[in-house]
Amino acid sequence: MRLRLPCIGAGQKRYVFVDQRGPNDTQSESFAGQCRKLYDEKYALAITRIPPTAHVDLVNSFVDIIKPSTNARFNLSWVFGPYLNLVPQRLGRDKALDSSVKALTKAHNTFCTDQTPTKEGLTAYSEALAAIRDTMHDPNKASTSETMCAILLVMICQSLYGAPNPESNAHLVGMETVLKVRGGRRLRDDFERELLTSVQGATVVGGFFNPHVQVTSKDWRNILNMGRAEQGEANRLLLCLSQIRDLMYGQDQSAAEDSHFALSGEIMVHYRRLKSRRPKMRDELEKISAPFSDIPLTSSPEHVTRRVLGQAYGMLLMFLIFLNTALRAFDPNNIELVADSDLLVQETLSNAEKFQHFRPLGDFYIEIILSTAWIGTSDPSLRARVEHLLLHADVRWSVKTNMNSLREVSERIRTLAQRPSLIRESANWMIS
Repeated sequence: MRLRLPCIGAGQKRYVFVDQRGPNDTQSESFAGQCRKLYDEKYALAITRIPPTAHVDLVNSFVDIIKPSTNARFNLSWVFGPYLNLVPQRLGRDKALDSSVKALTKAHNTFCTDQTPTKEGLTAYSEALAAIRDTMHDPNKASTSETMCAILLVMICQSLYGAPNPESNAHLVGMETVLKVRGGRRLRDDFERELLTSVQGATVVGGFFNPHVQVTSKDWRNILNMGRAEQGEANRLLLCLSQIRDLMYGQDQSAAEDSHFALSGEIMVHYRRLKSRRPKMRDELEKISAPFSDIPLTSSPEHVTRRVLGQAYGMLLMFLIFLNTALRAFDPNNIELVADSDLLVQETLSNAEKFQHFRPLGDFYIEIILSTAWIGTSDPSLRARVEHLLLHADVRWSVKTNMNSLREVSERIRTLAQRPSLIRESANWMIS
């Protein structure tokens, strides 16, 4: 325009932009999107709406209370044994075990939420007892691992719901029947090995507080007869403890009094062996810097190590107290044993105070080690401290009733030397 030259095509549309996809592609894309949406709604969403089966619900609910990520204060496997971690893969094959797991999950929820037992929970508990009763009448199932596990689980249920006192756990008597029927059959797998470890420990230790248990040392010789590879130190200690209990409750009165000396010598061997391990385990525990916190973090390996080692140390103290008390029955004027007794009880009190952070389930561990500590000392001040901790523990039996039971057990174990001894069939079995 500046040169006054005409601009050809000015104001005219010179280019046309054509959509190469075609006139119906937009509609096709929209239609395809709608098809995908309808497909997802019809199939993908339909899959998620399928209700889980009763078996899946049972497995999931049980796994939630034993998995490592569950807080230690509510984790059953930490308190009652690692065999629980092997239970989920065995569900769906045995009615008694399934019923017991269902009852246990409901009892666990009731206990941890501090509620009274519900009708649904007690019904599940009754169904579990009925299933176990039917299984016990079947010779092919009466002594299986699943049956033993089922009985052990209902024992935990009774503890969670609250037995009036430790003596009232009648399931312990049922467990001894299964052990006797099973006899010395060889172990089949790791589950049975872990299970028997818990069953044997519960039966022997529980037998000290329950006079109705009738498993004698002769029975234990048959139960533990699983080959030379299985006759290790732990089984010999278990047999020794069963012999002490035989004397306490007079379950074998046919032996001569001189066998007291043989038994006291055997007790001393176990006592010195365990005593020599105490300083090393205590030092290992002190080296771990992780403290016991109010809310235990299961994700911390250092914290888990401290908790597990602390529990093992407490159990070591418990067995030492049992053996120490028995030895003082044979030699009440032994100054060294008396001094050891006070030290062991003080260490147990310290251990129990630390584990108060793991309540409410941690109280079951605290209960058993404190009950043993009360029996192991006659010092009024130490017993007062033990009773104070027991009074504040969230156990479901009457502390007053339990004190009466502990007094009876204490009297029995302190008068071992005056009780009829048991026949010790062959010393070769113990030293071979």
